[in-house]
This record gives sequence, structure tokens and C-alpha cells, in this order.
Amino acid sequence: WAAFDFLTKQAEKHTVKHLVLLGDLTDRKDNHPSRLVNRLVDTLMDLPFKSITWVMGNHDCADPTSPFFKWIGRFDRLYFVARPTLLELDDKPCLFLPNAKNPVEEWESLPWNGIAAYFMHQPVGGALMWNGTKMDASVGVGLLDFLQAKTKAPGYSGDLHSPQTIWPITYLGAPHPVYFNDTYAFDLTTDTWRT
Repeated sequence: WAAFDFLTKQAEKHTVKHLVLLGDLTDRKDNHPSRLVNRLVDTLMDLPFKSITWVMGNHDCADPTSPFFKWIGRFDRLYFVARPTLLELDDKPCLFLPNAKNPVEEWESLPWNGIAAYFMHQPVGGALMWNGTKMDASVGVGLLDFLQAKTKAPGYSGDLHSPQTIWPITYLGAPHPVYFNDTYAFDLTTDTWRT
């Protein structure tokens, strides 16, 4: 929950208007206790952003065709992205891409031209997992080449806990260790990652 306090401080410090959450805010798929759901919604509603866009991660639902958190998009300024969506942030078109089983196939016909950025929850081959192991090239087969061919816009992704850049994708990681003995941390005094 401290991550939300951190986000509030960053919003005030840097005059941030929009927040994009890159998936896996929850871990139990559709088995969320009401106490967690209520606290999460209350916390999101209290954040000082003009808009909050939550890109669905692979742990946020059991059935991507009927995601548990879809209803959250009924709240003013909250968006839950369960399928590829083009939205504008400050009049700049951005693609929001939830976790997909076959991203190259599913994203082929999206409007890539002229986007300012894309936000996704997806692994690509060559990225480092939480334990330092490089993801096999069979993960996200051809996704990196696909993205590089489709756009020169920067990409930002969740899914992997460790912050890293696999050009043109920046994996933001998490502001605190999540599981599996993650050992990195975000230094609030310097706005940088420590490993």
C-alpha cells in the first residue's frame, strides 16, 4: 500500500496528471477478498490524478473475456483496459495493451501510426526475470521485432518485476520487492532504482 503513498508524493512533486498502472495489482486472479477490493477502490479513488488507467495483467483475472475488475471503469476517471484500446493522454494518442496470449497476432491491426507511446503488460524474449534469468526467446515470439517494425514510439510494460530496458520497451518494475526474493528498491531521495 506504500506504493500508493509514493505515487501521491510523485504526483505532487512533478505535477503528474495521469497514472497508468501496468497490471498485476492483484495476484489471486478472480478470488479477491472483499476487504482487498474495497481498499483498492477506495485508494484509487483518493489518488490525485486526472485519470487512472489500469492495464489488465495476467494475474488480474482468471478469464480475460470476463475480467473481474471490468466494473472499475464505471467510476469517473478510472479506466480498466481489458482489450487493446487507443486513448488520449493530454491530446496524445496512446495504445493500452493488456496481457495477450498471442500479442503479435492480436495487435497486428491496431492503429500504430502516430501514437505517442504504448503501455502493455507483456513479456518479450531476452528480458530478465526476477531471479536474473533471461527469458527464453520463445517467450513473446517475434514481439520485440513486431513492435520495432510497427512504431518508433516508446513502450512501457509491466509483467516483469525487475526494472530494465529492452529497446524500445522499458519495464518499470515495482517500487518495492514483490516476490521471489526480489532485491531491488526505488530510492525516493534520488528517484532512481537501486539493485
